[in-house]
Amino acid sequence: MAPKKPLQEWHFAYISPFVITVNHLDCRKNLRTIAPDRPGFGLPTFQPYRRIVDWPADVQKLAQHVQLPEYAVLAVSGGGPYALACAGQLPKRTVSAITIMGMRGLKQAGTEDVPTVSKFITWLATYWPQGLGALIMGASQQQRESQQHRESNEQQELNSEQDDTSEERRNRVLRMTFDRFAHGIRGFVDEAYLLAQDWGINFEHVKYDNILVFHGTKGKQAP
Repeated sequence: MAPKKPLQEWHFAYISPFVITVNHLDCRKNLRTIAPDRPGFGLPTFQPYRRIVDWPADVQKLAQHVQLPEYAVLAVSGGGPYALACAGQLPKRTVSAITIMGMRGLKQAGTEDVPTVSKFITWLATYWPQGLGALIMGASQQQRESQQHRESNEQQELNSEQDDTSEERRNRVLRMTFDRFAHGIRGFVDEAYLLAQDWGINFEHVKYDNILVFHGTKGKQAP
């Protein structure tokens, strides 16, 4: 069997990548997927004063650690700016391709078409992060209680011969919901702030030309 092609997968802004898998794609295309958490999400501890442009150094160290001389990047939503930072800083010989899906828009592009809720979260992240933290904690607790209630009802309906697929699906949902707050809410609030500000990327210096961007024409979260 040919060696698997390495693919780094960078997750949504607010969800741990434990559950963001491309298993079917892995099997068809013989890929080796690596999905690192950013600081403050999932297992990594919160890192104060971090910047989007600091991420390429972490990626380079990770690639060296797992001995990847070359790899591709798949970035989704809030992972997009981090991919662009890598396109501007990492050696071209190490990154074979960069694909970005649904990236959040630049601050300079304006927020005319952005939903009011998203504008409100951006305002909180910029001017009142404690308020955003309290809001997210409340929503997370409500989501947890709702999930537990749903689990209880489902358990009553399932027989004792429940298959592994159902259990695995439930575990993925739980991890998606709660793993992102393993170290509290500071990572979420900091990420919202970083995405709402200038990313610190000089686009004139991004000379990497093998970038593919997918974006829905009706996507209002990232116009």
